[in-house]
Amino acid sequence: MTLLNAIWKHFYSLKSGGEHGTLYQLRNLLGRTNVKKDPSKSFDECEDFLLTAIEGFIVTAAMHILRMKSLDDVPDSEVVPEDSWLNPELERKRILSEVTRDI
Repeated sequence: MTLLNAIWKHFYSLKSGGEHGTLYQLRNLLGRTNVKKDPSKSFDECEDFLLTAIEGFIVTAAMHILRMKSLDDVPDSEVVPEDSWLNPELERKRILSEVTRDI
């Protein structure tokens, strides 16, 4: 059994189409009809979809930590100071490390 098969077995259910954030709900929302219940029948499509979903979950977590409501928002100044890009590289790395640790 591949890792993808194990993930599908535990996290991909045709019954979860109405549950927000589930893989099957996201598959439908994104129109990924080529993603099948059995990942061995569409391995590349399932793998690509899973990577897309994981990236989305990470971005969502980052936006939550940074108190952003949309991708166009500026991170909250308490989390990332507005002028942090002016800081020395070491300080910018420290800020980034702190934020990513919370994600």
